Amino acid sequence: MPTPWRKQQIDEIIERLKQFYIDSSKGSFKDSDKLDDFTDDDRQYFNSQFSLLQLVDGPADAILNTVLADPAKYYFAIFILKNGLLSFPVSYSQDGVTAFQLMAGLVFSGHSNSYGIGLIFLFRRCYKVQQADAAFVTKLYSAISSEKELESWCFIRFALLLDDAELLEVAFQKHMPLFTIVSFKMKKPIGIRYPNLLGVANSAFLHYRSHGDILLKAMQHYGVYDEVVKRDRKNTFKYRLDDFELYKPVQDTAFNKIVFKIFPELEKKPDLN
Repeated sequence: MPTPWRKQQIDEIIERLKQFYIDSSKGSFKDSDKLDDFTDDDRQYFNSQFSLLQLVDGPADAILNTVLADPAKYYFAIFILKNGLLSFPVSYSQDGVTAFQLMAGLVFSGHSNSYGIGLIFLFRRCYKVQQADAAFVTKLYSAISSEKELESWCFIRFALLLDDAELLEVAFQKHMPLFTIVSFKMKKPIGIRYPNLLGVANSAFLHYRSHGDILLKAMQHYGVYDEVVKRDRKNTFKYRLDDFELYKPVQDTAFNKIVFKIFPELEKKPDLN
């Protein structure tokens, strides 16, 4: 067991953790790294003195949902999802409302400044999309009233369709080429600060050349290629596309697997003839 001095340190961490639950407005728990460095004895003592269930005060299966139901506790929810020392169910559903829906609602309403990193942490806890989640995301689309909400909704939909932490992390890292495809599909810039699709296309073949083949395929599939060419009076797109074809880098086929899960219509179908 820890020494009396070490027990006192852990007791103080627990008190600060309880205060963080009451007010997590600062965004992070400053002792997170200390929890990560706990020895086995530290963990045993911590677990003997601290109960997340008692702190949250609700049904045992609904700990995460109870926290997420209070927007003011968004950062506390992020903390407990990230910290492996704390165990709790993530797949609880009451009246069809899941942790995914609660987290997505917070992301949509602007509680996350990074397209919903909380969704990644949720899937790291092995959350699996439930049937009600798809209907929720569809309904959420009708509530969009700003470009920022549309961008957040797109990432929420990525999470719904990927249903996997590792794939979602890659989607988060590659969200700009994914938003490029969204822009081509919706025929207007989404999540990319250009006034028209010519700007989106120019950016794509300047910055995302390792995804050029799939981006070009998306332009053609969604019927925006001709519009871009028509707007390309200065031949900037033509130059970048020609340069891409001439000096094409190795294409990121792993990224394509994510694209096909989100945009299955872009996956080449086998020729049955």
